[in-house]
Amino acid sequence: MASLEIIIKKLIEKNGPISVEHYMDLALSHPEFGYYKTIDPIGTSGDFITAPEISQMFGEIIGIWVTLMHKQLSDNAQIKLIELGPGHGVLINDILRSISKIDKSPEKFETHLVEINPKLKRVQQYTLKDREVIWHNSINSIPPGPSIIIANEFFDALPVNQLVYDTGCWHERQISVTNDINQKLIFSSGPEAKEEQLPSEIIKERTEEGSIFEFSPAREKMVKILAKKISVEGGVILIIDYGHTQTAIGETLQAVKNHKFHPVLVDPGTADLTAHLDFQALQRAISNIGVLHWGPIMQSQFLRRLGIETRASYLRNNSNTQSGLEIQRALDRLIDPEQMGSMFKAIAITDDSSPMPPGFENCSYNKFINTY
Repeated sequence: MASLEIIIKKLIEKNGPISVEHYMDLALSHPEFGYYKTIDPIGTSGDFITAPEISQMFGEIIGIWVTLMHKQLSDNAQIKLIELGPGHGVLINDILRSISKIDKSPEKFETHLVEINPKLKRVQQYTLKDREVIWHNSINSIPPGPSIIIANEFFDALPVNQLVYDTGCWHERQISVTNDINQKLIFSSGPEAKEEQLPSEIIKERTEEGSIFEFSPAREKMVKILAKKISVEGGVILIIDYGHTQTAIGETLQAVKNHKFHPVLVDPGTADLTAHLDFQALQRAISNIGVLHWGPIMQSQFLRRLGIETRASYLRNNSNTQSGLEIQRALDRLIDPEQMGSMFKAIAITDDSSPMPPGFENCSYNKFINTY
């Protein structure tokens, strides 16, 4: 039995059932046994792989976007380049390399990384050993100033809460322990949900018994913090993640271990827990902050508009046959609708005086690809 599982069971024994959000928070961020505190989860030897690890092209294209965005904001002024949850540091490294080739002025960017995992921070320090980078445990410790904030597969890892439709109304879904010798962690139905917990269109909807609805105060709190920073100090937030464009009933909470699905309530702290991002919920959360919300658009649209197919063609033409096939497979994985192309989506958040960010309008930026 995992040590964290013992801690959770003792907590439930003492205080009663806990929320799904509390369970996720413990499983992911417990200071001693939390998944993101103890494990390097990324790559073929980890539990999942992210777009920057699939191909350098992803980071190079984001680098193009950052360069264009900087020109749009203020071409000459220094700006903070911030990545949330930077993994192995591959994405920010590719972004900075791309910037140096296009703009020739990387000193225009002051790079900040927000990371809570000590193991990943050490990997990032090695990956970025030749670059000037400042690390933070929280977005709140980054000095004020105009910022370009990148959040790739960051929001999906923030905890969600769940409601279950039971006996004709919505109840908080909780985690409890079976009352037998096995003492397994199980889902249970808790108190009736308060009306303010649900969008009005959901709470008025009659649905089937046992239906699940997910919402995330943690995600809404985070996007509000970021949006307020941008509204006051200037800049832009780019969020790329997998999820749905409209708030809807349905369960997406899942655990992944060794690139395979894993039971959500088994051995907490040893598997990655995520849930699909509700992009409409993010938009609602920032509706009164004084920022503009662009998208969501499919990842395939975003990357294509910024020239990823042209970049892939250039790399294939300058590689051997085997490398060319690998480049094509990576491209397909990033933009194919049956793979990451449609499930992953991009949104941008700007201050209320900014024009539409690059990639969100229907035009091409292929001219930048030839600078490599």
